Amino acid sequence: MASELGYQGVQLGVDSDIDSIRHEYPNLKIGYSAHSIDEIRDKNADYFTLSPIFHTEKDFLVKPLGLIDVSGINKVIYGLGGISSENFNKLHGLGFSGVAGISFYKELAKLRSLCIS
Repeated sequence: MASELGYQGVQLGVDSDIDSIRHEYPNLKIGYSAHSIDEIRDKNADYFTLSPIFHTEKDFLVKPLGLIDVSGINKVIYGLGGISSENFNKLHGLGFSGVAGISFYKELAKLRSLCIS
């Protein structure tokens, strides 16, 4: 569906068959929502979100991973889950390509609006 709508990529989860999707849509960028390093090693996605890094209000079946070093894995990985202005810099130097999150960006928008007003 993403390809038919002209989108360039999709974010998939544990129930998705990445290899079948890649075979059918070879130009589609594929992201995968992982909850462990083993999942990342086993999957053939273009990029990954790894979560939850820190405690979050969202219910996860797994405990927060904490400060996990992903620098030995040669894949694009974004930290997700409980990322805030108080802890995002703790991920620096651990091999993450960046961070993703809802609360973090809401916080940034709030800070930006306070600076403007």
